[in-house]
Amino acid sequence: MTAPGDPHTRALPGTTDGPPSASGSDGPDWPVEATRSIVKAVDTVRDKTSGPAITAVAAMVYGIVALTALTVLTIVLTAATIRGLELLLWRKVWLAYLVLSVLLFVGGLVCWSRRATVPD
Repeated sequence: MTAPGDPHTRALPGTTDGPPSASGSDGPDWPVEATRSIVKAVDTVRDKTSGPAITAVAAMVYGIVALTALTVLTIVLTAATIRGLELLLWRKVWLAYLVLSVLLFVGGLVCWSRRATVPD
């Protein structure tokens, strides 16, 4: 055990007990302050470099998930539409395909006629 006034004892970081520092102005908790400033600098650099990268990757992942879900939804809705038309049109699959094709063709013509023209 060491005596309370022993000059060879060291204070724990963040405590004010212990021998005074050699310079006298830094105080006994300079390692704690140095660690805090280093951690703050590293956090600032990490936030400015990895933050935008993490945001971009998250946006790409959400986009891929949304695109996959939209693809599955499109396939399921197309199959359901064909099946529903088949049931409505006397179980004739070719007639269901014909009706759906004509509807999509007319929709395409409407979209084509409303397109913006580029001036020469």
